Amino acid sequence: MWFQQTLRTDVGFTLIEMLLSLLVFNIVMLLVVPLFYYSSIDLMSKEGIDIFEWEVFVQQWKDEVRLAKTAYVTSSVLVVEINSSDHISFEQYGGILRRRVNGLGHTVMLQKIADVTFEIHSAGVSIHVIDREGKAHHAYCNFLNQEVSL
Repeated sequence: MWFQQTLRTDVGFTLIEMLLSLLVFNIVMLLVVPLFYYSSIDLMSKEGIDIFEWEVFVQQWKDEVRLAKTAYVTSSVLVVEINSSDHISFEQYGGILRRRVNGLGHTVMLQKIADVTFEIHSAGVSIHVIDREGKAHHAYCNFLNQEVSL
């Protein structure tokens, strides 16, 4: 038998192979580049209140205040009476703002705070929070029940 060496003409890449390798490269870059971006920026402040945490707190706080039948402030503690048996209090405890139901429990509502004050108004309640960076945050909530006793 005679061995013949055939001349191969397929030593390069085909168009499909090039497109597949480009697709794989793009997928890898789509996954890697955002990691560098998010690792280089600081999304949360080290000492201050995160804006997303503040928004969630305000929504939860407003939900409680809107249901109030009675609301009063005693020594910087906001007490909201939902019904005759449930009293919800919001108070500063160290560097956090906590929520307690009937004097029990310890739900952390907001972190990294330096000072909190509540004010009762004729139509609602306002909260003023100063975080550890000295930045002030304010929120106001109207009572849904217009017959709220203060």
